Amino acid sequence: MLRKALCLVVALAAPGAAAAQDAQYWTYQFGTRANLLGGAVVGSVVDVSATYYNPGALALIEEPEFIATSKVFELAQIALEPDFGSQIDLDNLRFDLAPGFVGGLIPFGFLGDDVVGYSIFTRHQFKANLDATRVGTLDELPEVTEEGDFLGLVQLRQDMSELWVGITWSRRLGRRAAIGVSTYVASRNQKYTNRVLFESMTAGLEGAFSTQEINWSYWDYRVLLKAGIAAEWQGLSLGFTLTTPSLSVFNSGKALVNSAQSGLDTDGDGTDNQLFAATFQEGLSASFKSPLSLAVGASYSPRVSTKIHFSTEYFGKVDERTVMDLDDFEIQSSGDTVSANLNQKLDDVLNFALGVEHEFSPTVAGYASFRTDFSARPTEARADAVVASWDLYFITAGSAFRIGTADLTLGVSFGWGGETIRRGPASIPTAFEQGLVIGAPGSLKVKYRTLRFILAFSI
Repeated sequence: MLRKALCLVVALAAPGAAAAQDAQYWTYQFGTRANLLGGAVVGSVVDVSATYYNPGALALIEEPEFIATSKVFELAQIALEPDFGSQIDLDNLRFDLAPGFVGGLIPFGFLGDDVVGYSIFTRHQFKANLDATRVGTLDELPEVTEEGDFLGLVQLRQDMSELWVGITWSRRLGRRAAIGVSTYVASRNQKYTNRVLFESMTAGLEGAFSTQEINWSYWDYRVLLKAGIAAEWQGLSLGFTLTTPSLSVFNSGKALVNSAQSGLDTDGDGTDNQLFAATFQEGLSASFKSPLSLAVGASYSPRVSTKIHFSTEYFGKVDERTVMDLDDFEIQSSGDTVSANLNQKLDDVLNFALGVEHEFSPTVAGYASFRTDFSARPTEARADAVVASWDLYFITAGSAFRIGTADLTLGVSFGWGGETIRRGPASIPTAFEQGLVIGAPGSLKVKYRTLRFILAFSI
C-alpha cells in the first residue's frame, strides 16, 4: 500500500554514502615539508617523516629534526543528493583535527652508520554523522495519493581510525645511498550504524511501520613492514619502497541486525508483508587486510633554489575476503535461517603526486603540490568494510620558516571529489544480503569537499 513511500525513505540509507576512507590511501599526508609537498617525497630527503615515506632516506638526513608537532585542522563536508523524487537531503559539515605525526631519532651512538627512528601517526581516519528526519502528510510523497501522516528517519554513522606505531632502522651504503626498514603495529577501530525508520497512519487509521538497523564494530591489531632504498647524485635523488600486506594478530568484533515491519505491502502482491528479524552477536573474529604497495619517487633541482618532487605508488589487489562472519541466525517471523558477514575487496590503484619547492632565502621556502587519491573499491562487488568509491584530488600550498634552530611550517590544502551511486530495484548493498532491506530505483549523488590548515613545528 505504501510501498513506494517506504522505498524512497529506505533508499537514503545506502551504506556507500557514509564511506570509510580506507579505500583511498593518500587522503592524509604526514610530517612538515612532506605534508606541503603532498607526499611526493619517496625519492626526497626532507625530514624524519622518511620513517614512513622511505625508511632508506632516514640515514641520509644530515641534520635530522624531531617533529614535535604536526597538526592539520580540517573542515570537511559530505553531501548526499538523491535524484529519485525525495525531498530529504543529508549533509554533514565537520571541523576537526586531521591526523597528525610525531617522529624522531633514537640516540643510539654505538650503532655507527646505522640510524634508528620512530614514528606515531594516524594512517586512516574518517568520521561522518548524517541524519535526516521528516514529518509530513502522505500526499506530499511522490506517487502517493493517500491521506494521512508519516515519519521518516535516516541515520548514518561511520567512525574509523587506524593508528600506526613504528620503529625504523636505516643504514648508509657509502656516502650517497642508504637502505632501511620500518616495522609497524597498526591498531584499527571501525564502527558503523545504518538505521532507517518509517511510520505512517492513513486517514482511515490504518497504521504501518518499518524499522531497519545494521550496527557493527570491530578492532584489529595488525603488523606490517615497509622497506626502502634511497640515493642521491648531482642534484638528483631517487627512492623506492615496498610495503608488505598486513597480518592480523589480535581482533574482536560485534554486530546487531534488526529488521521489522508491519502494515506494508513491500512486494506489490496486495498482502501485508510482516517481518521480524533480530540478532546481536559479540566476541566475533574480525580481521582487516591492507595490500602490498610499491612506490617510486625522484627529486631534481633544475636551479639551485628550486627543486621538483615526484612520487607514484601502486597498491595491489585484495581478493574478496571476510572481515567478520556472524553465526547463522533465524528470522523469527518466518523461521528461515540467515547467513551474514562483512566483506572486504580492493582493486589495484595507482596514485601520483607532483610538488615544487622554492627557496626564497636561507630561512624561508615556499611549496606547492598536487596529488590524486583514487578509490580502490570495486564497483561491481560486495565490499561492505570498504565502501568509499569516490576519487579525490588535492592541491596544497604553504611555506616553511627557519627560526633559530626550529622549523615552522604553515600551509593550506583543498580536496574535492564525489560519485554517483546508481541503484536498481532491491539493489542497495548491505552487510547482510538476505532481503531484509528494500531498495529503490534511482541514484544518489555524493559530494566531498575538504579544506585543511597545516601547522607543523620541528626542532
